[in-house]
Amino acid sequence: GLVSGACVKCHGGPEPKAKLDLSDPNKLDANTRLKAIRMVLHDDPATRMPKGAVLQPEVLGKLIQELATP
Repeated sequence: GLVSGACVKCHGGPEPKAKLDLSDPNKLDANTRLKAIRMVLHDDPATRMPKGAVLQPEVLGKLIQELATP
């Protein structure tokens, strides 16, 4: 999925950045999902995730949907 491709490189493994482990989106609780969505939509491009990427609206929508769906 998109989370695996766009997020897990930094937010997975034994020491995920910001202590946010997105390696298995199916195991995320609602607060973690919401935190990840907030970061994807952040107003500040320097803070927005994924770092350095500009996602097309369609891809952004699919990523949010994947993060929001338990």
